[in-house]
Amino acid sequence: MKKENIKDAKRSLITTSPFIGSFLFGISIEIDNTDKNPTACTDGKTIWFNESFIEPLTYQELITLIAHEVCHIAFAHHFRLRGKDANLWNVSTDYAINILLKSMGFTPLKDWLLNNEYKGLSAENIYSLLKDQSKEEQEQKKKQSNKSGGSFKEGKDQNGNDLSNTELDEEKQKSKEKLQQAKANLERSVKAIQENTLINEEDKNELLNTYGKGYDELISEIEFESDSRMDWREVLNRFLSSISSNDFSFNVPDIRFSDNEFLMPSLHSNEVGNVFFALDVSGSCTHDAKRLVTEARECLKQIDGAENSVMKICYCSDRIHCTEIINTESDIKLIYGMGTDFAPAVKEFNDDNDSECLIYITDGFCDSFGEDPLKPVLWVLTRRNDYFNPPYGETVLM
Repeated sequence: MKKENIKDAKRSLITTSPFIGSFLFGISIEIDNTDKNPTACTDGKTIWFNESFIEPLTYQELITLIAHEVCHIAFAHHFRLRGKDANLWNVSTDYAINILLKSMGFTPLKDWLLNNEYKGLSAENIYSLLKDQSKEEQEQKKKQSNKSGGSFKEGKDQNGNDLSNTELDEEKQKSKEKLQQAKANLERSVKAIQENTLINEEDKNELLNTYGKGYDELISEIEFESDSRMDWREVLNRFLSSISSNDFSFNVPDIRFSDNEFLMPSLHSNEVGNVFFALDVSGSCTHDAKRLVTEARECLKQIDGAENSVMKICYCSDRIHCTEIINTESDIKLIYGMGTDFAPAVKEFNDDNDSECLIYITDGFCDSFGEDPLKPVLWVLTRRNDYFNPPYGETVLM
């Protein structure tokens, strides 16, 4: 397939897909026929194609392939790779992308990974499900992914070095902002067509069918992915770290301000206090209870000053079943409840003067939040829920 075809396909995407086109302006597409790139690959800045891989493709399949690689970049999959099996993560992201491309009317690639049961799930959700499959199933899907969609590399800095955690957070934020800009471009394009009085209805509908193919689903996916940038354990680690240095005392003045007429407090202790962990046992998180609590305990143990911290776990649904201190994984119970009401567990946290923060694991299908505890709260959603809107606290999707 000639390089001119790649340029034509790129121009076609820019003119017919405002979302994809928003990213193509800043991306270089190059040929790489080395053994390191047997199919297609991207690092977030450049897309490389192996000519032997794209040669058999039809023109429409080439357009799909470019759109597929652009989606990897748009949804920052290269910045969400850290800590994961790279090949299995690639499989997960392929599933997430291909469902979206299908809804947008792109021509399917031969043997591409597509499973409609994953519709509405983030790549992280899919990754978690794939990890539970057998090694044989995982290897088969990895081979299929490499043959049908290529791969991507983890994001690096300008010198080709690994990004620090801070730099990684910054890149994720930048990609989130760019994703929102692409959404705005798409919305403006569709609105301009809808409000154009110089176009007859037939031509207007044809343009909308082109520009707005899969519009509603794409907008929903953009919003979803914008809110799903961080691995929940990364957010949990930051959340716990942020409360580890907040114990100040006037009994030991800060000598750095001894010349000041005002008495300034010093940091009396950098210890993390007790953590109140509410587990919604009414729905989808019951099955993963042991894993969720274990991961939270592991994060807590990595925080400076958390050596003496205690984790209290409150098993709750529409009521509190029990509250216990967790010392080992074997202490975690498997409890099932019916109905959901956040207020009882929030009240128990409010009444617990020893706990510094609340981590509430839930699927989010409830609007009874109780009184704001005025202390740090982290809501961890176990599944996508567009209707979850707590009046206080921070929310992260697992």
